[in-house]
Amino acid sequence: MSAEAIVAAIAVLVSIAIASAQGTWSWRRRRLPDHDSPLRYGDIDEGRSFSVQDLVKVVNLQGSPGRDPQSPGSALLTDAYLIQRESEEGNGLVAIYSTRGQLSACSTSHPYESGEYDSTHMAINRAVAVPLSGLPQGVTCRVVNRVSFEGAYDGETEDFFETHIERPTRSLTIILVFAQEYRCTEVFGLIQTGGRSRVEPARDKPMVLDDGRVVYWHVTPVKTDWLPIHARYRVRWKWRGGDTGS
Repeated sequence: MSAEAIVAAIAVLVSIAIASAQGTWSWRRRRLPDHDSPLRYGDIDEGRSFSVQDLVKVVNLQGSPGRDPQSPGSALLTDAYLIQRESEEGNGLVAIYSTRGQLSACSTSHPYESGEYDSTHMAINRAVAVPLSGLPQGVTCRVVNRVSFEGAYDGETEDFFETHIERPTRSLTIILVFAQEYRCTEVFGLIQTGGRSRVEPARDKPMVLDDGRVVYWHVTPVKTDWLPIHARYRVRWKWRGGDTGS
């Protein structure tokens, strides 16, 4: 299978995952988890008003790792949220992206405001703000962000991608796409539920597909309706270059 065919197949998976989640807002209402620090950026403040019925992150690593320090690798994240308004308090969604390399970020579904974000998480932090004041309560919409990374995934033998749960979220899917000549050989799914808690293996295990060119990881709540607020989900992989066969 060609790299282009892999990317096309992943796009179909994302569309199916988002579409299948669109009916979830009609389920019997359940209490949202406590969520003490809604994100804000500029004039956009989430205000504990939004939940995520489904979150799909596709990381295209076909341009990584880089060849040398003078030629850093590149990667592209497509970040797709199915958002539901829960109350009228907030006026939009704020997404934070961080890296040890360089990044640029924007919303392709709701172009509005983005820029530097004050955080100590990593050296480079960017925010993307999306206005949702016109979204009626109980209704869903799709928010899609696009993030370009440079020099972020240049580990010679292994690397990782991490995401945080910042608001009530029902499910998370992470999909990694690797270059044909630099494929995944092993993958691990990890979770940290609090800043001082241990990093532990996640219950749901990621899968290596298509002879190491795709990783698929779908995460669902354990005994609740929602993933833990402020949890960190990390997919760590080992990879090896030199495979050029189809």
